[in-house]
Amino acid sequence: MHETYLFLAVCAGLNLLYFNWGNYGDAINSFLAIFFGVLIVAYPFFVAIFYRVERNYERILKKDVNFLARFGAAIADLNFKRKNKLVLVHCCTSVLRKLWLAHVVVF
Repeated sequence: MHETYLFLAVCAGLNLLYFNWGNYGDAINSFLAIFFGVLIVAYPFFVAIFYRVERNYERILKKDVNFLARFGAAIADLNFKRKNKLVLVHCCTSVLRKLWLAHVVVF
């Protein structure tokens, strides 16, 4: 999942460098670059909010199979034995590091 995020961040960054509205194909490319750019910047905040909601956090601690099958890929390697929500900070910082790496590679 994080590799896909990094790949999309680099692709969106490269497309934002060649931002052009000259013809129909360039307009679609520019629109998709804006869309994926916004999506990539908003994703870390979504992950932070989603996994810090009390109901979702309780499902993680109870190891709800259906919930983890749908939403558990981002937290698969985290250690919840401390039963502290600060464990989820690792997810957000990992995603932000990948976003920073994509920024360094592109610009």
